[in-house]
Amino acid sequence: TLTAVLMRDGKPLADMPVVICALDYALDTPCAGDPDFRTTRTAADGTFTFTDLPRAAYSIHVQIENDEWTYLTDADGYFLSPVLVDAGSAVDLGPVGVDE
Repeated sequence: TLTAVLMRDGKPLADMPVVICALDYALDTPCAGDPDFRTTRTAADGTFTFTDLPRAAYSIHVQIENDEWTYLTDADGYFLSPVLVDAGSAVDLGPVGVDE
């Protein structure tokens, strides 16, 4: 599994679309070139979870407005590079932000 808490200005972002994929061809819509991409939405407390992920390095994107997608940043505001998830492991990214 992969979990995180999406934050902006110290507050959780609720009901935000999140997409994850192992292949990201950087098209207009993130992960559009990956037939195995997955989507979810953040909960009221900003958390999101992806389960049963095969081993891969994943790119994660959030839709912040209409058709505008962005990458995630770590707690220090740096771009969150692809995240390695091993099959059967649990990865908790903790608080993450959106690239502004």
